Amino acid sequence: APAPAAGGTTLHVDADSRPGGDGSPAAPLRTIGTALERLDGAGGPVTILVHPGIYRETLRVADPPPGTSIRAVEPGRAIVTGARPLTGWVRVGSDLFRALWPTPMAPSVVPKEWPSDLDIGEPALRREMLFVDGRRYEQATDGGAPAPGRFVVNDTRRTIDVRVPPGTDLATAAVEVGERDELLTATGADGLTIAGLVFERAASPMTGVAVAIADSRGVTLSDSVIRDNNGTGLSVARSTGVTLERNRIIDNGSTGMGVWQVTGLRMGDNDSSANNWRGAAGGFTDWAVAGAKLLQIHDAVIERHRAVDNATHGLWLDTDIARVAITGAELTGNQGAGLMVEAAQGPVTVAGARIVGNANGVVAAGARGVTITGSTIACNRDAQLVVTGAQDRPVTDHRDGTVTPANNEGWTLTGNRLAARGLGSFLVATTVPSGYWDRFLNTLTARDNLWAHARRRDAFRGPWGWLADFPQWQSATADTGSRFEDGDKPCRSVAAGH
Repeated sequence: APAPAAGGTTLHVDADSRPGGDGSPAAPLRTIGTALERLDGAGGPVTILVHPGIYRETLRVADPPPGTSIRAVEPGRAIVTGARPLTGWVRVGSDLFRALWPTPMAPSVVPKEWPSDLDIGEPALRREMLFVDGRRYEQATDGGAPAPGRFVVNDTRRTIDVRVPPGTDLATAAVEVGERDELLTATGADGLTIAGLVFERAASPMTGVAVAIADSRGVTLSDSVIRDNNGTGLSVARSTGVTLERNRIIDNGSTGMGVWQVTGLRMGDNDSSANNWRGAAGGFTDWAVAGAKLLQIHDAVIERHRAVDNATHGLWLDTDIARVAITGAELTGNQGAGLMVEAAQGPVTVAGARIVGNANGVVAAGARGVTITGSTIACNRDAQLVVTGAQDRPVTDHRDGTVTPANNEGWTLTGNRLAARGLGSFLVATTVPSGYWDRFLNTLTARDNLWAHARRRDAFRGPWGWLADFPQWQSATADTGSRFEDGDKPCRSVAAGH
């Protein structure tokens, strides 16, 4: 078992223990919430050791003793869930089952401050979730009989219909539905550690969060899994000295992880993949969602981050971004940008990244002082580098109020491999007017890059659709020591993982 805090109290929790335990190894408490109630007046750090089991509860951690920790005895086997079992299934057709759905769930509400022209379909606002033998089924909202692997809720008659694959019997299967909105909320923590737990199946609204940490310092979340939640998986806000390591924040209905107003952020070996399935169901894949969205972040180190196959952007740095270093990122297969840097005063450095097979590779949206070195940006559908965004956008430092105008200036591209293959795909493209495009080009430092395109030489698209070939690009940017290749070899090499 993990070692308890030196000189502190240790409480054991086991969901299968007998009632009336005192938290000792021989008589564990039955719920994590009961252990948290004992934090008040503890007089020192408390280590809560959570044994394997299913914990159907919402955890509240407020102003815990400094150095408190909540740890799974066996990482990955202590599961905090927002779901409950649903029984009473009756077969009403071939592979079609029905059960009572006694409590209608209010749909998500679009915040009033969001743009009025956002097109968010009803499926993105629903909150019902169904799991059969561990598999999440898709929700149908058309009111008809669902297709295999899908379910439909009828609020009028308060029933749920599910069509299952042949051979599945819901009378004997393990069936659960999402119920609780939140799984863990921690505020006012100093030196809190959460390690090895699984947080899953919260029925949060679209803008809700399963695991939320705020107004804290020195917090560490490690070796944990946050998955299959209806809204955002993880939120960390208004905090300092935050460490996120070896977490898997995957398959959440909205943003995987959102980090806001954090100074001193260290992220290592985290995975924020396959998120925004709920948003995508209603056509909502932009504006406020990403595999990982970091806003108002200062002094961050992000190592070996993985954001793959999100139904939105992969990694999005948005507004008041200063002194952020990203190394070894894997940003592939996302339906939006692999990496977006927006309204950033910089500097931002990206080294050794693999940004492949996204809708766009890197999107610069009013970002200063961005350096990309030794990275592969290739085979992205529309463009490998997009220069866009509002110009002279004022960025306010959230700590001291300093205002800096953010434009796409002061970029550095060295030692990278940038390749495209489709006729409609470009190496570099822009939506900004000529004057701002010239400022990007004139302040760009580029050298020792490999540029390649399988089907066109005029692969650099400037304002108003003007096209340039590599010699023209090189002349405009003084991209020294770089070269251009024809053919599909670079993209084929990238697809093979080389």
